[in-house]
Amino acid sequence: LVLLGVLCFRGAAESILLLALWIGFGWLLRGMLIAASAASAPAMPARGWQIFLGITMLLAGIVLIIFPFASIAVLTEVTGIMLVVLGLTEVVHGFQLRHQLRKLTPAGQTVPRHTWRPHLGHP
Repeated sequence: LVLLGVLCFRGAAESILLLALWIGFGWLLRGMLIAASAASAPAMPARGWQIFLGITMLLAGIVLIIFPFASIAVLTEVTGIMLVVLGLTEVVHGFQLRHQLRKLTPAGQTVPRHTWRPHLGHP
C-alpha cells in the first residue's frame, strides 16, 4: 500500500491506472472467493445469487484490469448512481425504522433519549 501510495504521486495517469488495477484485482479475487464459497456450500442461503454475484464481480474485475482507463470513467458514473440510490435507500429505511419504532411504543409515550455525560471513572 505504501508503494502504491508513493507511485500515485508520480502523476494523474499513473494514479488512475493504479486505482483501476487495485479495484480490478480486488473484484477479481473477491468474485472468485464468493463464487467458490457459494459453489462449495450447498446449504448456503441464496446460493444461486451468491454464485451470480461472484461471477459478475469476477468479470467486472477482469474488464477493469484489461481496460483500466475506459472502465474507470464508467466506474465513476456507476459509483455516482450507486451512491444516490444508496442514499435514497437509507432515507427510506430511516422512515421505516421510525414508523416501526412508533408502533412498538405505547401511544403518548416517547422513546427516552440518551443524554451524554462525561465518564468520571468507576464509583
